[in-house]
Amino acid sequence: MAFEGLADKLGNAFKKLKNKGKLSEKDVKEAMREVRLALLEADVNYKVAKDFTNKVTERAVGQDVMQSLTPAQMVVKIVDEELTSLMGGEDARIEFASKPPTVIMMCGLQGSGKTTHTAKLAKMLKKQGRNPLLAACDVYRPAAIDQLKIVGEKAGVPVFEMGKANPVKIAKEAIKRAKDYGNDVVILDTAGRLHIDEALMDELKNIKKEVEPNEILLVIDSMTGQDAVNVAKSFNELLDITGVILTKLDGDTRGGAALSVKAVTGRPIKFAGTGEKLDDIEVFHPDRMASRILGMGDVLTLIEDAQNKMDAEKAEEMAQKMMSNKFDFNDLYDQFEQVKKMVDTFIERGFTYFDTAWMYCDYKSENAVKAAVVDRHPRDSFTLTTKLHNMYVHSFEDRDKIFNEQLRKTGVEYFDYYLLHDVNVHSYETYKKYDCYEWLKEKKAKGLTRHIAMSFHDSADFLDKVLTEWPEIEFVQLQLNYLDWDSLGVQSRLCYETAVKHGKKVVVMEPVKGGTLAKLPERVETMFHEHSPAASNASWAIRFAASCPEVFMVLSGMSDMQQMLDNTSYMQDFKPLDDEERAIIKSAVDIINGTITVPCTGCSYCTDGCPKHISIPDLFAVMNTKQLYHDWNADYYYNVVHTAPGRKASDCIKCGKCEKVCPQHLPIRKLLEDVAKEFEKA
Repeated sequence: MAFEGLADKLGNAFKKLKNKGKLSEKDVKEAMREVRLALLEADVNYKVAKDFTNKVTERAVGQDVMQSLTPAQMVVKIVDEELTSLMGGEDARIEFASKPPTVIMMCGLQGSGKTTHTAKLAKMLKKQGRNPLLAACDVYRPAAIDQLKIVGEKAGVPVFEMGKANPVKIAKEAIKRAKDYGNDVVILDTAGRLHIDEALMDELKNIKKEVEPNEILLVIDSMTGQDAVNVAKSFNELLDITGVILTKLDGDTRGGAALSVKAVTGRPIKFAGTGEKLDDIEVFHPDRMASRILGMGDVLTLIEDAQNKMDAEKAEEMAQKMMSNKFDFNDLYDQFEQVKKMVDTFIERGFTYFDTAWMYCDYKSENAVKAAVVDRHPRDSFTLTTKLHNMYVHSFEDRDKIFNEQLRKTGVEYFDYYLLHDVNVHSYETYKKYDCYEWLKEKKAKGLTRHIAMSFHDSADFLDKVLTEWPEIEFVQLQLNYLDWDSLGVQSRLCYETAVKHGKKVVVMEPVKGGTLAKLPERVETMFHEHSPAASNASWAIRFAASCPEVFMVLSGMSDMQQMLDNTSYMQDFKPLDDEERAIIKSAVDIINGTITVPCTGCSYCTDGCPKHISIPDLFAVMNTKQLYHDWNADYYYNVVHTAPGRKASDCIKCGKCEKVCPQHLPIRKLLEDVAKEFEKA
């Protein structure tokens, strides 16, 4: 593992700070001495290591322990922030030309991986919607042109070459060809040498002078430690490079190059090579690299590990279970300490709204609320929402039976908000049959719930009818996100406007659309990142929902501490979207709508009444995964994980029960046919 040795040594240094109520200067200096030695052993530049530990010491000495953190965790936090700053602070991306093509000049010593990473970069850009062209400007190394052709073909990117012609001429002609054939990026694979020499540099300076590249990226081998940093310094002095690609980061257990190159050269690391395959290249994230150095993996904050949070695989598993409504009591029990910490952090950060329902998590969600929230926090420190679903009401007696059981399970004497759940043209008849609206008004009059509301899945016209007939409904919970805003099926905008017309506030559900808006096409991610490098994909979606004036709450399903910290970070000091951000989101919608196959949120309403017990949301998920991300694992999940004999997509009997309850109004029967065609090919 990268930085394994450094992580161990830093961990040992932090252990000595445990059980101290306040950090003294002596405590910090002793710890920083060990940190400095660890950095030097990792081949970090001496001056860089010294300056780094001095900054940490200055910040840490005398500070009181942060609420809910130990002194050791506080030092870790400070070290994390300073490491992030040392490596650049923010992600650094390619600066694309306002008028194509963007010219990227690759340079480096022979053997650094320059040609391979030229192809890696081209493949990455192609995935982002670019149309790159590679130019073979290395005319000296035997088989260099052939090597570029081979990796270019593997990457699916054309290669321009002119044999042993002058490299400057090759570069100029490549740019001309790109303009003629619509290539918006030209990547120049220049010649390397076994060492820096005058001839190499003169040639590179001539290419730079003639073609004026937008980017000059230096490829350096991280395994060479300080030698790599010295190479970077020399190239920068002569060429004024714009950034660095750090290769072989997957095998570097020392990390000196990653930690030193920005401080020594002033130029950011833009990309990191993490393996042998052409897909093994990633944007260099200083914050995540800092976490890795401190032994936390690629997480967004070190506090996650300091608080014994879930490992990445378990977090993903839990997230999927929550989104598919399969999170059972055993899972809850196994992760109960994690759940409590999430609750505590949520409340500490000033947030109070907890949403549950009778049937969530195999009817155990309300029990979990009692154990994690109600039994551990004063009643006035949180607000609690639960719901009545029509499918469980078959008599007038069922209403009180369920309500009283909900009070018992949650352990409260009253609910802050009580909702009639999933109101639509079908469920509305059940709620009317058993007079649930008047019944709910009586509960409010008796003080058993302070507010009454409903969650809604249907057309705006039908919402208008319901709110006209039920005028005392205080707010409406709506599916609202930027992808569904102008959807003819979901009608987010029209439903929102209808609620506002009736003077109702709005609670937002599905702001990230079942996770769809958290994992976006690379082109969209790039667009978001270029505007706000530190903002997560989810933050764009949640801020979109929260920016609607009549929205007073946004429900975001947070399945681990990382998501918790991310969501609360930008909502504590909330800033509505500005005009530029709205324009970016509009472009994102156009891109996403051109790629997504099935806009399913994974609510699982469709599966409850399916006579064949087909796991419909799971099948749609693997369909989207395969279509959108070309994931070969999709076939495995379809055939092995999500289907069983008699439960494949082709086993659908076309009864239509699923479509009657689908909040998205999806043509499920037709979509299952498409899934069967994709995964059940003869």
